[in-house]
Amino acid sequence: MDLVIKNGLLVSSSEIFKADIAINNGKIAHISEEINDTAVKEINAEGKYVFPGFIDAHTHMELPIKDDIYSVDDFYTGTLAAAFGGTTSIIDYIVPYQNQSLLSAYKLWRNKAEEKAVIDYGFHITISNPSDVILNEVKELFDYGVTSVKSFTTYLGKYMMTDDQIYGLLKESNKTKMLVCMHCENGYLLDYFIKQFIVEGKTEPIYHELSRPPFLEEEAVGRVIELARFAQSPIFIAHLSTAGGLEKIQKARDSGFRVATETCPGYLLLDKSVYELRGFESAKYICSPPLRPKWHQQKLWEGLMNGVIELVATDHCPFNFHKEKQAGKNDFTKIPNGIPSVEDRVPLIFSEGVIKRKIDLKQFVSIMSTAPAKVFGIYPEKGNLSVGADADIVIYDPDYEWTISAKTHHQNVDYSVFEGKKVVGKPYIIISNGEVIIKNDRFAGKKGRGKYIHRKASSLFD
Repeated sequence: MDLVIKNGLLVSSSEIFKADIAINNGKIAHISEEINDTAVKEINAEGKYVFPGFIDAHTHMELPIKDDIYSVDDFYTGTLAAAFGGTTSIIDYIVPYQNQSLLSAYKLWRNKAEEKAVIDYGFHITISNPSDVILNEVKELFDYGVTSVKSFTTYLGKYMMTDDQIYGLLKESNKTKMLVCMHCENGYLLDYFIKQFIVEGKTEPIYHELSRPPFLEEEAVGRVIELARFAQSPIFIAHLSTAGGLEKIQKARDSGFRVATETCPGYLLLDKSVYELRGFESAKYICSPPLRPKWHQQKLWEGLMNGVIELVATDHCPFNFHKEKQAGKNDFTKIPNGIPSVEDRVPLIFSEGVIKRKIDLKQFVSIMSTAPAKVFGIYPEKGNLSVGADADIVIYDPDYEWTISAKTHHQNVDYSVFEGKKVVGKPYIIISNGEVIIKNDRFAGKKGRGKYIHRKASSLFD
């Protein structure tokens, strides 16, 4: 055996038990109450949790915003930070350039990741014009393991799709089992509100949030669900931020319709009050959809705990406050959207969810690992502890107390939206495909060691 983990408390989405795990050739080879096989390496996990590797199903590494502005984590720094936070797989969003073929965009993203990623990675693809040519490319990408697309009800003139386009895409996706992920905000009203504020000379960061009131998301969520229902296709709602949107998803699920959703750490732990900070400081928190009034947080936590929200992803899209964010110093519409959190997701949800709100450990594993693996077609290889699964494992210290800070994080960005946040629990040892890549807060792997994940169809089509 290459590695044996002994004396840990194993936690999956279905059971908790004390056992040893033997790993060989990058796979889990044996699980037993006691393993005495000779191994090249042995880890004593006494007093620690042994989790399946965590999965972040929504990231934006080195995403081009303009010719001279990219998200500042590339596939090396971004996946390194993810790994230090306990994430062993990401699914990143490919965003094609204007007039670029989807296959060409896929090859570009794949090449970037192959050279740099330190953990495993897969892709979604973003589309804005579902022409026959594009839909044929979507079918081709499915064979390459890209089995989900992202579309928008907003960003008029750039990404926004009309209702008939969304309906046509959903009809086609049901035939090919390509899951459609939707960014839901009412694009026409959003554009109207933005123009109104600009005309009035209201250009400060707070008007980003004021131009995107909660009902813009809530309306779009309901509309997209009804289009998907009529097309008889499952749907995934990205980065849910509102209680009203949650209610519409709950109602649809109660009726038996197949709709899944995610939320993000920012929506669970931050609120719109940050947009009232003095000066330009609030630009750090600009994201779309924006952070909401605080009372939405409790509703989202309830949705997470009762299973209506299946998973927590980050929508990690970092820009330096002292550089890229400054592009919007005099115009909120030019502030690059996105907040960094790929390294913070697991510790925050463990500390705030498991420790503070008493979320069951098995449900925690489901939210952070098993559900994203199932929804995005990488289960049972990822997201579980079973013989034959990839040996992506996080040995977790549940008692370690520490403070999140940009001074110590590995994200390639000059601030943290969770600066000074005290948390309980921290990833202790990170194992990816049977290799110990992080131990004692040091990276022991190699740049480019991560493997491409060839995904299957979503479990929502089962």
